[in-house]
Amino acid sequence: MSNTGYFESFDRQKLDPADKDGFKSSMIDFCRTNAMAADALMAGNVEMLGLESLKEKFGPNWGKVRGKVHLLTETIIKQVITPNDVYVLANAEQFIVLFGQCDKETANKKAQQIAKEVNRRLHGSSADSGFHGVTVKSMVFEIPRDEPEKLADVKALTETVEEARQEKQAEETEAFEQARETIKLVYWPVTNIRKRLVSMYRAELSIPDGTMPEAGSETGALECAMDVAALQLAQAMMKDMPRAKPLLLLPLHMSSLTSKQFREAVLSELKLLPEWAERRLMLLIKGLDDDVPQTVLHNTFAYISPFCAGFVGAFSRTFARAEQLQGAGLIGTGCSTGDTEGITPSLVEELSNFVVKNNGGQKRTFIFEAPDLDTATTARKVHYDYVDGPGVAPALSAFGPVFKIA
Repeated sequence: MSNTGYFESFDRQKLDPADKDGFKSSMIDFCRTNAMAADALMAGNVEMLGLESLKEKFGPNWGKVRGKVHLLTETIIKQVITPNDVYVLANAEQFIVLFGQCDKETANKKAQQIAKEVNRRLHGSSADSGFHGVTVKSMVFEIPRDEPEKLADVKALTETVEEARQEKQAEETEAFEQARETIKLVYWPVTNIRKRLVSMYRAELSIPDGTMPEAGSETGALECAMDVAALQLAQAMMKDMPRAKPLLLLPLHMSSLTSKQFREAVLSELKLLPEWAERRLMLLIKGLDDDVPQTVLHNTFAYISPFCAGFVGAFSRTFARAEQLQGAGLIGTGCSTGDTEGITPSLVEELSNFVVKNNGGQKRTFIFEAPDLDTATTARKVHYDYVDGPGVAPALSAFGPVFKIA
């Protein structure tokens, strides 16, 4: 076994980085024999399986185990791909799989299947155990239609994939960067229902209408850019108000914390926050799945917990398992009513069930974006702890004081 874990038994679908002529020939053959190959690659049928988180997890022992990890990953890849597909171990921390005759959605599902099975076998537990060592990224780039020989070696392929990733991220953040000068933070007063007190403000980026895509970004680059901007604006406000009394609830996207590249950008900004952030800043984590495992929260929040007072998770209104998310720094769970149009019996039932199943005296419950007074009143009746939105008070252009409400 080599120290990279890349084994000598090469087959037709496994590209050999050490055999330059063979690699070039295989790439040309792949591009020419798959009728859909050029269009498929343009559509995003290149999937990158990243092992960076595994390397981070194993630490100094990575060199000892990576051969076994590569063998396991390769075994699972072979079980999933078809004769139309090829793959290569690009480096010690990255596999690239080229799907010849799949649409983008199918290719991504297959890559997710590979990653999920590798993670499950490495963890030795259920598939939803929260061990996310292998990550998946879909790459979109145009293969040289008339000159496939340009991808003559693994370095050229890897560089093309990396360039595609960077171009996609730049494309997704272009509109945001152009609008940056007009973007600001607004602050929603959050009412403590039981105490009839506003002692917390939820910050939100105010972005001109039509600037951002409604569906977000594929790579997470847009969400990370928004989070970095929010942190920078909050940092300036915090430095101007060193003796601020209220709590600040600042939004961050889960995708910005699970990706190493984006997490490092977020951490760089968190480290610049003034000291009072450790006592008064709470992070509102958006983009959380209702079935997110406790271990994922714990491992993710361990990086950023030194810089804030805790976390509030933004879930759907049907979320019902807060009691399973202990010990991760999660101090509250919230849901939004911004998409509702009036109070209905089914909405009241949803909101009530959210409190019953997620409070238990341990975690605070939040309703965000209550659109009207009726919704805010319902929040009080079904015993939420906090509520904000137009039905409570308008957004403020500046971080406000602590005050009582009638």
